Amino acid sequence: MLNRGLCRVHGYATPSGLLGFVKVTHPRDKNIQGQVCQVMHAHTKFVDQFAGKLHEEDTNYFTSEIQSGLVLIHHGGIVCDTLFNLKALPGDHWNFTQNDSNRILVLDTGHRTVNGIWLR
Repeated sequence: MLNRGLCRVHGYATPSGLLGFVKVTHPRDKNIQGQVCQVMHAHTKFVDQFAGKLHEEDTNYFTSEIQSGLVLIHHGGIVCDTLFNLKALPGDHWNFTQNDSNRILVLDTGHRTVNGIWLR
């Protein structure tokens, strides 16, 4: 489970002239069809440098975990099949969403110990 109150901020720039940042917070959990999901709130602010316009938008999306270590994401009615499979091995694959043929293929899994914690 994600820690409530989590906050991540990252900036970005695109070749098409967009410059901005995204702030993602985890304000609360929510029950969706009997499953506890984490509400993730994304606040995006960017400027179109060519048009000289400032844009701002807020989006909520939801993540949930199941026993196999899979994290599902629900956004605007789209349910991704598997966003992350923390137990996947090289060669494992799955479709990105339940309704398309785009696949995620695991090429490698790296391992590292950070502050005494084994990470994959």
